[in-house]
Amino acid sequence: SIDPEGDVVLDQVTATGGPSGSGGTVEIVSQRFVRVLESFPDASGDLVSIAASGGTGGDGLVILSHGGSEAEVPLPFSIGSNGINGTAGSISVGSLRLSPPQEFFGPLEQGNIRLTAGEVEVPTDDFDELTEATLTDSSFIEPPAEVLEVLDVVSAPIEEIDADSGVTTVVTDQQTAELTDALNVPLDWVPVSLSLTAADRNIRDFERAAVDEFATFLGVEPTPEVSIPEARLLLSRVERETGVKPALIYAQFRPSGESGTARGTTSADPGEVASASGLLVGADEAGPLGSGTPVALEGSDDDTLELLLVTAAGEPRLVTVNGVTRARAVERVQLLREFLTNPIFRQSSQYLSVAQELYGWFVKPLREVLGEEGVDNLTFVLGPGLRGLPLAALHDGEQFVIENYSVGLMPSLSLTNTKYRNIQDAPVLALGASEFVALDPLPAVPQELELVTRDRRPGRRFLNESFTAGNLKAARDDTPTPILHLATHAEFRPGKASESFIQLWGEEQVTLDRLDELELDLPTVDLLVLSACRTAVGDRNAELGFAGLAVASGTKTAIASLWYVSDKGTLGFMGEFYQQLRSAPIKAEALRQTQLAMLRGEVRVEDGQMVGAFGRLPLPPVLLEQAGGDFRHPYFWSAFTSVGSPW
Repeated sequence: SIDPEGDVVLDQVTATGGPSGSGGTVEIVSQRFVRVLESFPDASGDLVSIAASGGTGGDGLVILSHGGSEAEVPLPFSIGSNGINGTAGSISVGSLRLSPPQEFFGPLEQGNIRLTAGEVEVPTDDFDELTEATLTDSSFIEPPAEVLEVLDVVSAPIEEIDADSGVTTVVTDQQTAELTDALNVPLDWVPVSLSLTAADRNIRDFERAAVDEFATFLGVEPTPEVSIPEARLLLSRVERETGVKPALIYAQFRPSGESGTARGTTSADPGEVASASGLLVGADEAGPLGSGTPVALEGSDDDTLELLLVTAAGEPRLVTVNGVTRARAVERVQLLREFLTNPIFRQSSQYLSVAQELYGWFVKPLREVLGEEGVDNLTFVLGPGLRGLPLAALHDGEQFVIENYSVGLMPSLSLTNTKYRNIQDAPVLALGASEFVALDPLPAVPQELELVTRDRRPGRRFLNESFTAGNLKAARDDTPTPILHLATHAEFRPGKASESFIQLWGEEQVTLDRLDELELDLPTVDLLVLSACRTAVGDRNAELGFAGLAVASGTKTAIASLWYVSDKGTLGFMGEFYQQLRSAPIKAEALRQTQLAMLRGEVRVEDGQMVGAFGRLPLPPVLLEQAGGDFRHPYFWSAFTSVGSPW
């Protein structure tokens, strides 16, 4: 039983009794809000936040009382949204469960699950003393309803600040919103934590569109979109658990001339990009940031690029990158891929001008803020046409982006399993094939499997004839290793998800729409590595398959390549990656350190041996016959991308 004066914030609640036991009683009472942040898979595979199921002794009881529905601005209890008042997953008692997405304003009694609503207490006395440190804590304090009302009507805001009282009035050409002296709440604080702010609407718009797009293509169940409070809380948790300071960067497009620029947003020229500063406030009901225009996942070639930055501590920032249209950005992404992969340019720096241009659009507008907040991990949530961008190859004119940040690609925060687990010493299950019926051979695979498993006991490996879906599932049933390494061809092709596949032995394939049959979420694989992937350039569905790999497979993180890398380059990369994984706090940092080792020539072929942090590995004759042993060019290392959770 939990009954504090303020908010109740929990990770998860389990009061199950086992096959022969009885479920317990869970009683949670709060005068304000209840938030259950995590969920776990139950026996049916459903993600549950509160469980009180029993066996032969009978089920338990869940009693939950909150104050949200009695507030001046009623807040429901949300199943599937833990941003302010709700749970991340289901509430389960035996066969009865409340599954997401659902919202309850009033009381509810279904069997042994009882929700009640009491009177909420909304403090106002201490708002002037709030700091960013307070706001990033697990307990969010709800501002008064008057502030919500102001935010709900503002569009294209202009600030007027009373020098005597410090009260901010926001005026538009259509509406005037006033805060009274008695309220005395700094308006600048509000956008940090409320779902009705412009920043929150912006992220919800993008997340909703991305969730629908990936769910439709991959045939998975859509999930509720995250809010700004949920995103900030998640980033704060990652920082506490890993010591890494992460940031989310949403890259999206809006119709030209209808940008969401408002106070706290920066309009940046692509030639000389300004830094972003300030806060996001104001939005009309039709869309975020007062524009009345939703995020354009489907749109015109003339749509303009916008970046939304979300961090754990700082205010959300929006930057409109003037002059960078959808058509221009997509064309440059494809051009960079061409310069990096075409053998004609492989020994040249022809890619640099395009890599610098893209850095100026996707990173430079936010660099000052990233530096101020000490961010060292960038996770990009990209729209169509951008998901094939080799992020690690972006260059500021002096350094690659990976020399300052670890980087990764995420389909959407809502679809991503972000629960952190340290896998530095985790064992590896490795499977692969060196010979194929209709695809090019991969002669380095036997050495690759040996290299990635030799220092990770009890590492297991299956080569060629033993590389089957049946053996994979049986091995995981026997020992559910957190890391799964597949050294084989994987093709992300145009068309339906069924056109993309991972090749097993012989003619056996697992198509993208059937990846769930491998049951990699029972239990969840923390890291899936695919060492020989290729993604069709410029095709939206191929990019959906690549960016949605972790979602489709049910894994937390996938490391995969955008294009085929040479046999020797892949062998050196994978050997180095698993060594770096032993000390890196997060998976994206292990990837970064591997890319840096390749860039600096620390991984190389020397005297017939592959050299790296893994030691010296003699190469078989078939690899010695292949030319090349210098892997400093980004062709060899920038293709490998973290997809899903970078943590």
